[in-house]
Order: sequence, then structure tokens, then C-alpha cells
Amino acid sequence: MLSVSGFASSHVTRLHPGLLLVTQVVLIVAVTGFTSPSSIIRLSLLPFMALCSWSIVLTSLKSMHRGPWAAFVGGSSLTFLLQYISTALLSRWSFVTSGPSSGTPPQDLKQDRDRTQEAVPEMKNISETLGARLKFGFLAATSFRYSGTPYEVRNVPRFSAQDPNFAPSRKEFLRRKAITILICCLALDFLNLGADPESNAINLSPERVPLFTRLSDVTGQELIMRLFVTLGFGAGVYIFQTGIQSIFALVDVGLGLSEVKSWRPLFGSPWDAYTVRRFWR
Repeated sequence: MLSVSGFASSHVTRLHPGLLLVTQVVLIVAVTGFTSPSSIIRLSLLPFMALCSWSIVLTSLKSMHRGPWAAFVGGSSLTFLLQYISTALLSRWSFVTSGPSSGTPPQDLKQDRDRTQEAVPEMKNISETLGARLKFGFLAATSFRYSGTPYEVRNVPRFSAQDPNFAPSRKEFLRRKAITILICCLALDFLNLGADPESNAINLSPERVPLFTRLSDVTGQELIMRLFVTLGFGAGVYIFQTGIQSIFALVDVGLGLSEVKSWRPLFGSPWDAYTVRRFWR
């Protein structure tokens, strides 16, 4: 058993992180779309999913050479691992029920199934074809907030604060996402314009990471540098995540895999985050 495990581990770690990430997504699609909620296959694939995440985290920076992309792939891998545990093992999403097969439904089970049928009628009205199962599996793999379904998590930002039911047309949505992607790319390039690798190697060296233990050595210039680095990092993460979400939304809606209502805004308005509770909402 150990030799088989070591053999699998050595071969998985040789694969490119991007390929392993795609493999994780494919497995979630296949398991939720093509297996029964109680299938032993779901639990048996968990070690392999964890092995993929472990290999991606270890090798992504070496294989991809660019920190932001390596961080994105590594973070996405852990995200899909948790998504697999949530959808395939805990809530046990299934094509047959068009949603989770376990857990506490929003209301009673019959009303919940009726609402699910209204939200995704194509899953109930067409035969169990390969395309329908793939579409459902893709929804289960990539929908982390379940927008537009009865299982939508709380406090998902709306398209319009004035009209909670408003959703842009498909054409307008695709246009907005294309513009957002362009703006995010330009903004990330702008943030990297002033990057000086030699200066960063000195100012952001490991020995300068501690702050309170070396207060006597900290200068005003270093404090200002730390402030701008923190603000720049936060802005970079915000822009990067917005751009990535826009890319997936553009492809997903553009190919007809999901509707516009499934891709509500990633973040709410920053003007609403005037308390700690509202910030985390």
C-alpha cells in the first residue's frame, strides 16, 4: 500500500500545477454530475484531491515563475479541495436532486425542491443527458455562493442596490465584464511599474519582517513604505480577484453554461463597509 501511495505521489508531483488544477475541477464535475450521493467513489477520491493540492502548493512557484499566478493557482487548488469536501461529501450535491441531498434545507424539503425546480427548470424538464449532467457538475464545481438558487448564501451583493431583482441583459453583462477585464489588466500593470526588485529585496527582506521587536531601528521612511506596501497589496488582490472572476463569468455566460444571475458582483460597495460587521458582510 505504501509503495502504491509513493508511486502515485511521485507521478502526481511531476505534473504541471495548471494541469492538476484542471483535474480537480473535472473530478468535481464528474462526481457531482455522474455519481449517486452515497457512492463510495466520492470518499475514495478525497486523498487524490488532497494530493493534487499538496503538489500544486509545493511546485506552482517553481513551475510558473511568477508569484501572483503561482499564488492564484495554489489558492484555487485549496479552494476546490474545500469545494469538493463541501459539495461531494458533506452536502452531497447530486444531479438527481438538482442540489444538495443532505443538510438542512432552507424551508421544508418539498418546498425546497419546488423552488429548485423553478430556479433550474432545465435540470428537471430534459432527459438525463450527458450535456445536462456536465452542466450541473460545472455549476456545483464553480458556484461557491450558489447565486440565483434556493441555496444562495447570505449577503451576496446585488447588481443594483435600488432594485434587488435587477439583472443586466446578457449582452450588457458580457460588455461590462470585457471592460472590467481590460481595466484590471491595465491597473495591475500600473501597480507593477514602480516595482524595483533590488530595492524590494532590501526593504522586504526577512530580517525586516518583524516590527515591534525592532522598534528602535524602524524609521519614518520604513513606516511609510510599509503603509504603501500594505495598501498596494490590498489593491492588487482586489483587482486580481475581480479580474479573474470577470474572466470566468465572461466565459461561463458567453458559452451559455450559466445565466447572468449566477454571476452577481464579487464585492459589495466599499462605501457600505463603515463598520467591522458590514465590512465582513
